[in-house]
Amino acid sequence: NNHWIAKLPRDDTISYPWAEDDGIPCETILEKAKAAGFVTGLVVTSRFTHATPAGYASHTVDRDDENYIAKQIIETSQPNVIFGGGARHLLPQGTSGSKRKDDWDGFAAAETAGYTVLRDYADLQAFIAKGTGSGNNWAPETKCPKVLFMCANSHCKYEIDRANDPTSQPSLEQMMQIALLVLRSCDEPHFMLMESSRIDHALHSNDVGTALRDTLMYQQTLENVILPVSSKDTLIIGTSDHNTGGVTLGASAISPYPHIPIVDYAWYPEVLAGQSGSTEEGCLTGYPPKDANDVATVQQEWRTKVEQCFTLPSVVLGQHDLRESQFSPTKWEDQDFEEMNQAIEDYVALQCADPNSARCVYGIDEELMLATNTYSDSTAPKIAVSRTIAQKAGIAVTTRGHEATDINLYCSAPGGPQHCFDLGFTGNMDNSAVGQKMAKAIGLDPTVQRFDM
Repeated sequence: NNHWIAKLPRDDTISYPWAEDDGIPCETILEKAKAAGFVTGLVVTSRFTHATPAGYASHTVDRDDENYIAKQIIETSQPNVIFGGGARHLLPQGTSGSKRKDDWDGFAAAETAGYTVLRDYADLQAFIAKGTGSGNNWAPETKCPKVLFMCANSHCKYEIDRANDPTSQPSLEQMMQIALLVLRSCDEPHFMLMESSRIDHALHSNDVGTALRDTLMYQQTLENVILPVSSKDTLIIGTSDHNTGGVTLGASAISPYPHIPIVDYAWYPEVLAGQSGSTEEGCLTGYPPKDANDVATVQQEWRTKVEQCFTLPSVVLGQHDLRESQFSPTKWEDQDFEEMNQAIEDYVALQCADPNSARCVYGIDEELMLATNTYSDSTAPKIAVSRTIAQKAGIAVTTRGHEATDINLYCSAPGGPQHCFDLGFTGNMDNSAVGQKMAKAIGLDPTVQRFDM
């Protein structure tokens, strides 16, 4: 049931009078909490309609049907606070930036449902200004308001890019602080999902430096907001749905990369520290150009931009262990651009002669791509940059997809570590057990129940 969210398949041999044609909607833990009297919230750096937040507040057989998911979240599940991106799925068709194919106005629907609608950072700042106090002692103007905030039309920016323009969007820490304090102003207990969503996105592009910045922001949010603001009777669970990228620190002679330094387990975080933007959305945005045709010129311009965007350290810890002939983490060399140059060459060769042709898919001539058994779109050179920076840092990335490896789970419970163990958050467990244990811990029925759509 890949792509399914909070639904079970129908079994036509059993009579389910409440089954929908495409499956049986199952009550999520957020919906269980709301039904039990909790106030609820979603705070994410992806679109609020993306897979993880959708998994807490919607029901569909297609996770990519984000227009349908948006309508469900706003009109049916209705978390008390929704902070994230995805305004494009709230705008009626014909509106600039809209991805909808109907006239439903999600912002108007949210106002009808009682939400204070904040369409951008300026609206959020005005909302904050109306409240009282500051920092973790801030409180909203009115007690326990429902709030919808959109950081962007699509996903929120990567933290490394947002930090270059901090007035454009709030950080995860800022969003979580306001959302959590809004819920803390309510008399009822609260249940919240917070996701630093873009860690996964960066690693799909093998952009380790960008993923690191979002991970550090997640840690900063935990230390500066979640732990100080949460009451002593709050259960906090931290985990992820999977790993991405196959990241290996200290890749050495066993690495598949020919240029990784032959120094056992050495890696150079200083290389990542010099990265000033993401490879996907930073200063390489709009490059290579869609109408590129002079390969050599584009390759040279690309190299200039890469060297400007990604400053390498003048020295790294352990550099004395490197031989002169080995790959250098402190300077850009011709060999660094081999994969990028090939990606640019393929991209230029595959561009559509006629952008309106049926064989033109995302700007690439699909028939030519299949005939030459090559593939490169405008993202391929950027991914090559990510992989090269990883190599220079002594890091191996083995996939652009998800991993099947175990993931960590962290627990903070009112009774300390022993309380976490008593609640069952220990040892190996199936991913579905996490939600069941969380539900049981806060007094909810952990069994699967039908959700009334």
